[in-house]
Amino acid sequence: LMKTFERNAPPKRILGVTPKQVIEQRRSQKSEAHTARLKPQIEEYLSNKKKSGGEYRGMNCYKTLFVGRLAYEVTERKLLREFENYGPVKDIQLITVSDPHCENPAAGATTGGDGKKSRGYAFIEYEHEDDMKKAFRFADAMKIDGKQIVVDVERGTSTRM
Repeated sequence: LMKTFERNAPPKRILGVTPKQVIEQRRSQKSEAHTARLKPQIEEYLSNKKKSGGEYRGMNCYKTLFVGRLAYEVTERKLLREFENYGPVKDIQLITVSDPHCENPAAGATTGGDGKKSRGYAFIEYEHEDDMKKAFRFADAMKIDGKQIVVDVERGTSTRM
């Protein structure tokens, strides 16, 4: 009975591509294509960032602090008085919104009777980056007009440039 079986070596096994490998190949191809598409945009972004030196719409994002949770009654003058303790302030932008019902400073929270109501946050630009870092470190959670504020580095324009 044993003489009827073949005595040759079995044929070589041919392995095909598994579904897992197909998925991985597609993923890597998409990743490479995406990287190739983004490469010129990234290079343009980095060159623009280097040229601008952090300048965006007149403010240097590397020397600017975000100050939030401000009382609506806080003015730029009050902010300047509080934050110039950490170093020379170059510019303060208290974010406001036009409000025709807020013409009288005594009637509500305004920045000075010009019909603009405070939004409760501001951007403070320092002359030197070290002063900004010092203010970031020490001014967080300080109280202005009885309200605890939040201080953070400005992130919006530094990531959007």
